[in-house]
Amino acid sequence: MLLTTSLFGRSEDIISSLAAQRLSETISGYYVADVVIAQREDSCLGYVKPYSTGNFNFLFFEKSIQAELKEFLKRSMPSGEGLRPVIIRVNRFFIFELEERSRAYACADMSLSFIFPRESGLNEDFTSSVRVILRQRLVPLIIPGLIVQALDQSFRQYSDRSLAGLIIPKIITPEQVKQNPLEEPGHFHCFTGGNRGKGIYRTFFDFRDNTPDTSIRFKVIHHYNTECPELTKTYLKFIKGQEPEKVWGFYEGDSVYFNGTRYYSLLSEQDGHFFTYNRIREYNPDIPTAIIIGGVVGGVIGASIMAGIMVGNTEISSTEKWELDMYDGKLLSPGDNDYTRITSTTVFFLSKGSDPQATLTVYIHDQPVCELNPANYFTLSLSCHFPTAEIRFVSSTGGEASKTIEPRLLKKDVYLLKVRKKDRKVDVDHLHDQMKTDVLKNQTPEKTICKKEM
Repeated sequence: MLLTTSLFGRSEDIISSLAAQRLSETISGYYVADVVIAQREDSCLGYVKPYSTGNFNFLFFEKSIQAELKEFLKRSMPSGEGLRPVIIRVNRFFIFELEERSRAYACADMSLSFIFPRESGLNEDFTSSVRVILRQRLVPLIIPGLIVQALDQSFRQYSDRSLAGLIIPKIITPEQVKQNPLEEPGHFHCFTGGNRGKGIYRTFFDFRDNTPDTSIRFKVIHHYNTECPELTKTYLKFIKGQEPEKVWGFYEGDSVYFNGTRYYSLLSEQDGHFFTYNRIREYNPDIPTAIIIGGVVGGVIGASIMAGIMVGNTEISSTEKWELDMYDGKLLSPGDNDYTRITSTTVFFLSKGSDPQATLTVYIHDQPVCELNPANYFTLSLSCHFPTAEIRFVSSTGGEASKTIEPRLLKKDVYLLKVRKKDRKVDVDHLHDQMKTDVLKNQTPEKTICKKEM
């Protein structure tokens, strides 16, 4: 387990390694032929707050994610005579920290796809979904163990589904090997439509992969809401002695319903996504609690992980629309940012009082990205893949200014740009508090000339 000074030039970055580590769970008869990264970037593992410093630091492997995992998985499942190849695609790999009062939780999100070259072509058999939470303070030394646990659970999920006969291979093209199924509506079997069988979904995977248990007989009881049909409460009745131990949801021949603990709620499909409507009180003590548990990065992660599903179990007062997260079956508010894609946001506004004869060209790392006129905005989003962005502003009247931008997670910085009429100088002023708020109030899509995400 390796902890060194950052290779990216910042001492606060954390570098980890899987050297000498091995999987406990493997697939018998196969060797790992390749590892493909389909998530956003192949560098950053996440954002952590080691030793309670109060600041979130970037977490990296000594090598890239692809190189580190490829070495690790090939070491765990090496090639040999008579073994068949498997390709592992990484769809999501993210490490973060949750806090509850003074206790810290080290967490890892992971999703792998298991792809097998066969006579019929490339078969994508299964996509895992794993969240590992360790109830101990997150320090760099436990990160390798956390990652290996997530990998072991991903392989165990595949093995369990395979042993249960619930694998439905999907033939894919070589180009699709690199596509992330978590971002492709229609990838999973539940979206195919027309072939869904009436039955019980014991787990989210059963629903996602369209593998219902059709052997159990059940009766559906609806308590209809005539004013708002999507809020109808639905219950299941089974023959005595045939009640399943757990039910994630069911399909009754027309619609899909999922288990909201007290009753079943309707899932509505819209453009390849599933939504539900739930009743919530004006104040629910479970929701703030979930946000406290998920205190990382201002509570956003906690709200996404825990609060979403909790609000689905409350009573009437208002109605909220929720989207089913195809990663793990949790409920999220539509439009919620994916916390594995947290970025810093910097907004540049070219003042209305700027020289009206001057346009301002924006360069990032010496590459032109857009041209601003007075009263226009430029928005820059930085992921941890870029420790800094070097920005240069060049006026058509001859002035020039430069600025180095560093990511500040979940922070929105605002800069006021101005080209002086007299001396043609370009000013770049960092705005604070009320000035920042006032400028952002006027930011509209029409005034935002371009956006750059790095």
